[in-house]
Amino acid sequence: MATAPSCVGRAVSHRTQRGDAPWRSSPCAIVGAARRPTQQRSAPLSRFAPGAPRSCSPRRTPRSSSAPRSVAARRGCVGCYAPRMNDPRPIGLFDSGVGGLTVLREVWRRLPGESTIYVGDSARTPYGTRPESEVIAFSEEIADYLVARGAKAIVIACNTASAVALQALRRRHPTVPILGVVRPGATAAALATRTGHIGVLATKATVQSGAYFAAIKEESPAAVIEERAASELVPLIESGELDSPRLDAAIADLLAPLRSSSGGWRIDTLLLGCTHFPLIRAAIARGLGESVAVVDAAAAAAAGLADLVAVNRLDAPGSTRGTAADAGRLGHEAPAHVAVTPTREIFTTGDAAAVTALAARLFRSDELVAEHLDLSAPRHP
Repeated sequence: MATAPSCVGRAVSHRTQRGDAPWRSSPCAIVGAARRPTQQRSAPLSRFAPGAPRSCSPRRTPRSSSAPRSVAARRGCVGCYAPRMNDPRPIGLFDSGVGGLTVLREVWRRLPGESTIYVGDSARTPYGTRPESEVIAFSEEIADYLVARGAKAIVIACNTASAVALQALRRRHPTVPILGVVRPGATAAALATRTGHIGVLATKATVQSGAYFAAIKEESPAAVIEERAASELVPLIESGELDSPRLDAAIADLLAPLRSSSGGWRIDTLLLGCTHFPLIRAAIARGLGESVAVVDAAAAAAAGLADLVAVNRLDAPGSTRGTAADAGRLGHEAPAHVAVTPTREIFTTGDAAAVTALAARLFRSDELVAEHLDLSAPRHP
């Protein structure tokens, strides 16, 4: 029997190709559950899920009639987005402001050899209080910029944009793999909870979209989910107010409805459904105490991106994936070795000096300098 083409040998399901598979290849990919072991899931991994053995037989991936076919499948290649080995093109990430820097940090740990372009739309933050049509329009504008810059994959490092604009961006740029952060976060929360009682702290737009509720229910149908809109925290974070009495008071007011009549918590896991919120994770954890696990999607999304890059053979020249980036034990301390120096660009539509200062605190480096980006300016190749 003839050997199947190499791209077919990497065949994955439609969901894995498009970047929205439930990334559960390893407990290491789960963030926020470090204080307790992750529970074993009863459902087996899909044959094509990340971490599962992949067959080299050229089988077609089953799909529902309503699911759009992947770009590669339409071209006759089941397993890849026009695969390229030693692909030096950058990975694009964007957020409504500085919150996506938490995702960028995890991407650098997982994929230290990859070049990145980050765009934070601080001039129009927050997205969470805006109409869906505006969020989609802003997201398309930034995605267009990243594609024009040659991005080989895009991470929507914003929960609101992931919930509202993900499908619109995939339709607009069907040849570029695009990954959101909602599903990785939902999977992480479903694996972290012991009791099935999960709280979600997100922006108003994300809560109204129902994206987290649906994603968590898909992972754990019996879960009891309580969502709290917390858009008012975003301006405080954007202004650099990451630890203050005013912030503590705002957090306490937002968490109060999650308390039981006895004074305890009705939840045992709180999912940070906005990428800004990991920047104030210490303050949130302080308000919750030790009985509630705090989960954010950054590390899980980075793990999903690593799988997407591997499956589609988009690795940068000489790159090594984050074998040391174990979010459970080593990932936050020991980035993987990299043989090629990548380029790392950070842009903001807002105050570049303020973003540079925050990046210095977050990455503990004075070498990162944010540049101002005018999205209305003419594009140059």
